Amino acid sequence: MDTQEKSVMVALLPMTEEWSKVEFPHLTLVYAGEIDDLKQTLFNTLVKEVSSLSILSNPIHVKVTGIEVFGDDNEQVDVLRISPTSELLALRTFLEDWDKGEFPVFKPHVTIGPANGVYDFPLPMMISFDRIMVGWGETKIIFWLRRY
Repeated sequence: MDTQEKSVMVALLPMTEEWSKVEFPHLTLVYAGEIDDLKQTLFNTLVKEVSSLSILSNPIHVKVTGIEVFGDDNEQVDVLRISPTSELLALRTFLEDWDKGEFPVFKPHVTIGPANGVYDFPLPMMISFDRIMVGWGETKIIFWLRRY
């Protein structure tokens, strides 16, 4: 079974994705672990928390600081590194109790393709996120961030 099919996460979704070579570009706010390690009742709790966040949050606009390669020898990907804003960090802080990720430092980024890829289109200088998603395996619940 694919790792994403077993994973639980909360992520921001970009308004556009023409700059990405991956099918599902997103900025992971928290990785909450695997479905098998969580009680099914936590699904509703997480969805309620993210729904509340969406009502309280406006779309987020972040500056791209560069392109980097993330990952280990088994799987490497190109990512756009993001300059964190106070809004982005507030969302992360609100959800931090859910985080089961293996990385101690939050490094906001969006995966854009395989490592050292060639991009025949301009990479963005800014990215805007207008939706927040709960991914519970293959189930994806998406909420629009509040409009101004």
